[in-house]
Amino acid sequence: MTKPTGNMCFVLMPFQPNFKNQWEHAIVPAIREADLAPWRGDDEHLGTNIIMSDITKSISEARLIIADLTGRNPNVMYELGLAHAAKKAVIMIAQKEEDVPFDIRHIRYLKYDARDISRLKSELVERIGSTLNMAAKDRPDFFPELKLFDRKEAEELVYLRKRARSLRIEATPPSADIFFNDRLIGQPPQEILVNPETGRNTVSAAAIGFYEYHADISEKDLERGEIHIALEKRSDKEEFEKRVPQWLRYRRRDPNNPVLMQAIAQYLCRVSDDSDEALKEVHELLQVAPDWFMAHNQAGYVKHKTRPEEAKEHYEKVVSMRPDHFIGYYNLACLYALANEFDKAIEYLETIVSRDGLTESYRMHAPNIENDPDFDELKKSEKHAKRFAEIAGILNAGRGA
Repeated sequence: MTKPTGNMCFVLMPFQPNFKNQWEHAIVPAIREADLAPWRGDDEHLGTNIIMSDITKSISEARLIIADLTGRNPNVMYELGLAHAAKKAVIMIAQKEEDVPFDIRHIRYLKYDARDISRLKSELVERIGSTLNMAAKDRPDFFPELKLFDRKEAEELVYLRKRARSLRIEATPPSADIFFNDRLIGQPPQEILVNPETGRNTVSAAAIGFYEYHADISEKDLERGEIHIALEKRSDKEEFEKRVPQWLRYRRRDPNNPVLMQAIAQYLCRVSDDSDEALKEVHELLQVAPDWFMAHNQAGYVKHKTRPEEAKEHYEKVVSMRPDHFIGYYNLACLYALANEFDKAIEYLETIVSRDGLTESYRMHAPNIENDPDFDELKKSEKHAKRFAEIAGILNAGRGA
């Protein structure tokens, strides 16, 4: 028997004699009545050298899947999982309720009596018809967490990958976050595929204590196959202001770029002291990059003195997102110091000095803690001044002032 090439209904069922009646007198006639071609993955059709790729290919090509779960046959259960993962339209049938595993019993199934084959056929005809007549967009998705490309999308992806150019992105400091076309891809080094047929591709980078970077990927970059971004440490107000016009031009052109939003929010908050506009900017930033720790850190900084409780929530998210970075602990220490809760402030600073990774992170990114005005009152506390000085000494050891 030649395998059908179109409008196939692939049937998953045990290959046992006691299922012969169901197959020949109910399942096959019901499938043919719907103008589909029945196909079953047993040795009668695929030969004795059946391999898993035959099964997966048949599942992928099928317009409809029918799965008989009677007896909980392991092969059937496995293939049913593949069909669900492939987002195929599936009709499940079983002789007993206990044949259907509990964790998929919420999915509608057809219970049948092996002694009443004619009824099984008629119910299958009805179920097949209603399933095929249901638009794909209206078909229930029982596993929405499984994301899948359809065949057209997959073909387009293969087409693009064949034309894509490989690009390696390096950056300093190594803790920088890299964005490609407004999407966070991680810390350097990163290997990406760039579609040169796109009108424009961009790369951005940001790190605590450094000026933000944003640029187009040029043809020369693609020819070299690599980009190295060297972020510059933040310095004085004048240097900050020099960069703002270019950031604003890019921001108008690339309105959803989180790094540009971060840069402008930094400027509005730290240099121009326009807290209202800074709040608007971080609101947009959190909408486009809710899972970026620097977005929450920036939001916390903007709200640091005027909305301390909200700032605290943002900083706590920073700690949960990047427990290896000092900045969340440090800013929580600042908040508690401003609230005169010196014990809590010292506790968060102790966390930084007790972990080598956090201490190194501080030394790479932060200015001298002794110059931070948020700790002015803490330094006057008889109980805490000495320990603060010790912590400052540890943090500043082996780094520039």
